[in-house]
Amino acid sequence: MANAQRPLIVAGFGTQNTSVIQAAANVAWALHDNGNDAALLLAPPEANTYGTAMLTTGWHMQGLLEAAANGEIDTLIVAENDLFRRASRASVNRALAGIKNLVVLDCLDTPTTDRADIVLPAATFAESTGCFVNFETRVQRFYEVFAPAGDVAPSWEWFSRIAREARRNDLDWQTVDDVLATCAEVPGMSAAIAVAPTADFRNTAGMRIPRAPHRYSGRTAMTADVNIHEPKTRVDDQTPLSYSMEGLNRNQPGELIPYVWAPGWNSNQAVFKFQEEVGGALLGGDPGVRLINDTGSDLLQHSPYSATADAASAAAGGTADGFRVLPLQHIFGSDELSMHSPAIVERSRDPYVVLHPDDALSLGVNAGDGVRCDEYETVFEVRIEAGIAPGDAGMTLGFPGSGGSPPEESVALRADPTFERKRDMQPELIAKG
Repeated sequence: MANAQRPLIVAGFGTQNTSVIQAAANVAWALHDNGNDAALLLAPPEANTYGTAMLTTGWHMQGLLEAAANGEIDTLIVAENDLFRRASRASVNRALAGIKNLVVLDCLDTPTTDRADIVLPAATFAESTGCFVNFETRVQRFYEVFAPAGDVAPSWEWFSRIAREARRNDLDWQTVDDVLATCAEVPGMSAAIAVAPTADFRNTAGMRIPRAPHRYSGRTAMTADVNIHEPKTRVDDQTPLSYSMEGLNRNQPGELIPYVWAPGWNSNQAVFKFQEEVGGALLGGDPGVRLINDTGSDLLQHSPYSATADAASAAAGGTADGFRVLPLQHIFGSDELSMHSPAIVERSRDPYVVLHPDDALSLGVNAGDGVRCDEYETVFEVRIEAGIAPGDAGMTLGFPGSGGSPPEESVALRADPTFERKRDMQPELIAKG
């Protein structure tokens, strides 16, 4: 419940089952038709999921992979994505076998970069400036924290360079503002152009906004081992921010507040100095722009209820070909980035599968045994729970050794007598006191 008067229905895409979304919408409409001002929150699996969906006007993943497998694509450029986390291994392998050139832009070493003909080093979010769309379709700007080193560059710069080499002039971007203007041309994205001030913005004193607080005044010592003379700070031509403590952090829009500090206050203790009232909106306005605004829109008009899958068959679980996969989400392990952190990998569990007691009996396994799944090329440790439907297999996807591809429609499981448990740790446990 959002509050005593307004029900809040929360659903997500973790199972990759449209019936879950349809069922949540039906509940919201039923409450609405009965006089309740119900709210519906659809939580996407990753940041910018909605932004990517709104920008996609041509190819979709499945169609793209099928076209590549059929030899219809000569060169495929993949930007900051591991294809093996987006589709089944079999479909990705077929697609990669059908193309001549695979170019990958990424900041991580992934199974996709391993298959690439050319790999270009893409900047991380901390080394680049851009936008993303959150769960409420609010466009929000993020700013470069430090300059990328060496040949590393934001993906949009690589695309612009590639286009120029190919003698194309439709991607001749010079700044992030140019990229955003191109995105704003897509239907439904026009409001994105107003997400933040452009690079030539200056505050009321005609100055840039400093990234660094006053305590950064000792920065000369940072390079004293190389040269006692302080080097010139980098000039940022992409944003209104400066790479120093020089400037004025005052009276700018909310999107351009790099930090909160006021005389006599430490760090976030001064946050109320930047608000209209304590706990209220920022003086410069709350950052971000909504792309889909439900006020007065067709979203508030009555919509026919969605036809969801039959409840009895959905509860039965399983398929004619094997077990139905239900992905199990963990705070540490299910997302892509956490598994690139050695400290988190060290504390994570081995991949496991949750089975109904009847299914475990039919496979001839007990809790703690192992079952092999050829679709994921992984051996999973068995857990047994009566709460899962017979025929369903709850699997931890993305854990070390299990890959990160989305759930298959069905998988075959068989007992693996050679299985040995590698870890015996409680899930989500970081440290013991």
